[in-house]
Amino acid sequence: MSTDEETTPATPEEENNLEEDAVNQFYGFVAEQMRAGVDKSTISKNLEKTGIDKDEAQRITTTVTEQITAIVDKEQITPVSLSLATMGGLAAALTGGAIWGALVIATDYEIGIVAWGIGLLSGYAVAYSAMGSRGVPMQVIATISSALGIITGKYFIFYHYFKQSVEAEYGSEVADQFFVFSEEVINFFVENITSMLGVYDLLWIALAIGTAWFIPKGSGIKLPMGYRYIS
Repeated sequence: MSTDEETTPATPEEENNLEEDAVNQFYGFVAEQMRAGVDKSTISKNLEKTGIDKDEAQRITTTVTEQITAIVDKEQITPVSLSLATMGGLAAALTGGAIWGALVIATDYEIGIVAWGIGLLSGYAVAYSAMGSRGVPMQVIATISSALGIITGKYFIFYHYFKQSVEAEYGSEVADQFFVFSEEVINFFVENITSMLGVYDLLWIALAIGTAWFIPKGSGIKLPMGYRYIS
């Protein structure tokens, strides 16, 4: 009686799992090659140099490049996606700024982490509204939106304490003459905005803008003309 163990053939599901593992393992490698502008045939040859069978290298290259090409196609920016991203980013930023201002006024305590939340909200709002479009224009919209949201929050906070100060010194009748978006209040805000920003404020603002910039970042891959048809 033979002691050799019989090899059980892999099931179709197991074969698919093995293929997926191989594709996932080399996904990053192929993506980096594409970012460098390397054509598919060269990518396949580079995979072969790692010890992969020629046919397997070609299959992995074809599968991954098709996946990445689909992502790049989806990331393409259009006038519609730009408009939607702008509206989404501004809406989120203004809403976040108003909420931040309301929280500070209600608690009489400035919660700096909320400024970072505005950047997070702006970034995701742009990414969601853009319907899959990604890239530098979307990142610019997200960062401008987050900055506007933070300025909005700071403005509401400034207005609240400015009016309190005027009322304490000149009475409620004088204070009531300053409306939230009156020219005088806006001018006072612009003149005093730098005095309202401490070290921690700047740190939270930098974090907010950095987060907003990162979220709608694209893959960074630009397909050469006719890439889809290069074998």
